[in-house]
Amino acid sequence: MKWKYLNILGVPREKFGEDWLNSLGQDGWELLAAQAHDSWSGWMDYLFSQAAVRPDGAYIIYPQNVQRWKRQMRTPYAGLSEKEKDSDRKEADEILAVIKEHFAASGRKSYESV
Repeated sequence: MKWKYLNILGVPREKFGEDWLNSLGQDGWELLAAQAHDSWSGWMDYLFSQAAVRPDGAYIIYPQNVQRWKRQMRTPYAGLSEKEKDSDRKEADEILAVIKEHFAASGRKSYESV
């Protein structure tokens, strides 16, 4: 199993170790993928709610939102405001909750080695 996307947790892949990562298994990976999809879906819902809809159904993103979102995507996490960091922390909490629930169902703590 490849874990190239694990950087979403903000911890270098090497710190987890292959055994720990593999212990997530396909079920754990699918739970994380579902959470990633939920996060993306929530973002898209928000983005569309912040845009104007033309008569032909096309969406127009307001320039002030484009400027803000471009600034945010180009800013390293450390350079974000506390409010912006709180938004990312909320996403991290949701990801960690999925991992904790997965390991609780298996009867072990997520930080225990395999």
